[in-house]
Amino acid sequence: MIVSAKKTTTEFQIADANNPDSPFRVFSPRHEGREYSIEHHHNKFIIRTNDNAPNFKLMQCGLENTQFSDWTHFMDYDPKAYCEGFQVFDDYIAVEERKAGLVQIKILPFN
Repeated sequence: MIVSAKKTTTEFQIADANNPDSPFRVFSPRHEGREYSIEHHHNKFIIRTNDNAPNFKLMQCGLENTQFSDWTHFMDYDPKAYCEGFQVFDDYIAVEERKAGLVQIKILPFN
């Protein structure tokens, strides 16, 4: 993965790690005001984004269809909790949130 970012936009480029000669491709083009970060999990990507969610939310998409229009809901958005980040594991995801000033970690299984 290659990431380029500024204060209010993000853009990732990805390549197939199993094919070292494959070219990089844009995950989802920059869009002013939209920030995102991605993690790979088996047959999908998990995406943390601030699109229509100033405190960030988690979305998902398939490996090949990664444009913003392909992103779908992954976890309910809580406007009172700031999603600071997440870590993907084989069977679950750990989500770090800050709510009422306190850091909380949610452990969610992949279904």
